[in-house]
Amino acid sequence: MKKVFYLLSMAVLPVFLAVSCNRNDDEPTPTPKEELLLPSKVEETYYDKDGNQKRTSVYDLTYDGTKFTKMVSRDGEGNTTFAYQDNLLVKVKSDEEERVFEYDSKGNLVKETLVSSYGGTTTTDIYTYELSGSSVNVTYNRKNVSGGELKLEAVGTYTYTLTPNKQVTKIVGKKTLTGYGYTDEVTIEENYTYDDKNSIFKNISGFDKLGYSQFMLAVSLGNFNNVLTKSSKDVSKDVGYTDIYTQTEAYKYTYNDKNFPTEFENSVDGKKYRVSKIEYKTVTK
Repeated sequence: MKKVFYLLSMAVLPVFLAVSCNRNDDEPTPTPKEELLLPSKVEETYYDKDGNQKRTSVYDLTYDGTKFTKMVSRDGEGNTTFAYQDNLLVKVKSDEEERVFEYDSKGNLVKETLVSSYGGTTTTDIYTYELSGSSVNVTYNRKNVSGGELKLEAVGTYTYTLTPNKQVTKIVGKKTLTGYGYTDEVTIEENYTYDDKNSIFKNISGFDKLGYSQFMLAVSLGNFNNVLTKSSKDVSKDVGYTDIYTQTEAYKYTYNDKNFPTEFENSVDGKKYRVSKIEYKTVTK
């Protein structure tokens, strides 16, 4: 009897092992989770034109996964909240400003509206974007209203030249400002260069769509890579005068082992203006 049981075992065991092996082979291999760095704390120190420290601000950044939800100032400067529709950032709101983004069916930014309210004056800035290959045609309109009256209006048209990941390398255009008894025509040229490292904002959901937005251009840091230089030239003309304004900004970075900035110094026309320190947290996706 023992011999029969042994023979049956030897016959059945290979079949069982074969079935077990086939079952394991058929099971899908788990996809390894990706670890992403997100900025969690930013400390900014500002300097006057003589290089003296003026003030330091500290901000805490919070997320839902990789979606930016809030930026909180530790010194009472106010909070900024962020709202999404799917993975697109659609609104940024602070105590005195509200910025709304609109997109086409492909997820390209087509309109940006900023409403600012300070001291009884409300300013509305509207930018519309028409993407065409490696450039964007931009129209601009500003209305400044105080006490229920239109005090200032500006209209403009610009062309942005883009990198393959839609970061701005050049802006050319002009705008006309009318109000307070004058009309001013301004021609604008801006040029940007970038490093080949990771932007502070690279892993934040929705920021990949904002490379040519005023939101990103205002902070001058880039959404994929980091801005190294920004040069600006504005020429203002009115009856009887011409005013030329130029400015050059430069950024020097310290990077971590993942090629994300942990510190940078921003200078304006060769003078230190701001030093920023960034801490990150790791999330899995």
